[in-house]
Amino acid sequence: MGVETGDRQPDAHIVRSYDQELDHLSVVLLEMGGLVISQVDTAVAAVAEADDALAQRVLEREQEVNAQDSRLEDLVVKLLARRQPMGNDLRAALSYLKSGTDLERCGDEADKIARIAKQIACGDIPPVGALAGVVRDMGKLAVGLLTDTLNALHDGNMVLALSVAEGDVSLDDQYRDALRVFHQHLDDDEETRQAVTELVLVVKALERVGDHATNIARYVIFAVLGKDVRHISGRALREELHEQARDPGHR
Repeated sequence: MGVETGDRQPDAHIVRSYDQELDHLSVVLLEMGGLVISQVDTAVAAVAEADDALAQRVLEREQEVNAQDSRLEDLVVKLLARRQPMGNDLRAALSYLKSGTDLERCGDEADKIARIAKQIACGDIPPVGALAGVVRDMGKLAVGLLTDTLNALHDGNMVLALSVAEGDVSLDDQYRDALRVFHQHLDDDEETRQAVTELVLVVKALERVGDHATNIARYVIFAVLGKDVRHISGRALREELHEQARDPGHR
């Protein structure tokens, strides 16, 4: 039913419109990512400072995270149905969709941390005292990984994406160190033991945030290279990507 012409202007217009839709998906995802980073950061501060107001802020914004995830999913589904993308464009759309799911789960982890912070602030759980530094340090690393992985997604930065995929090892090491520190306090008084029990749940939530950041970094690699690397370890992944870079026939 369209008008056939001898020039290629309509095709160029379609390409521009399609690129704009993909760019819009990227903007929505990054906005969601910025909110999730703030959620995790605020939840960690709420635990460390026993601040009920900060914890409440996280809980109130959880629905906003869920709404952004639903919006992103709706936009991706509509684009796939209407445009039927292939190749790089299809991988980009799928990467955005999967990244949104991981960001939403990071939001869930922030919500868990905030609920524990609220119990601490209300006196239902004893203050964490000197152990707050352990939570802050791990939270800083988790937020850093999330920030880097979103920057990698925005720029299609393979080097940064790979760095995040490998950086999760550092967060895992810090998680194990935190558990060792907590274990040393299990022989302390009852209040300290109770606080330690809850802090184990907090650092576990932060470790999961790192896992989700790593997932997103791997989606970036998938979008750029077209290779599923979800189940390849960080070191093996680096070696494989270097091998591909040396292969002139790889696209």
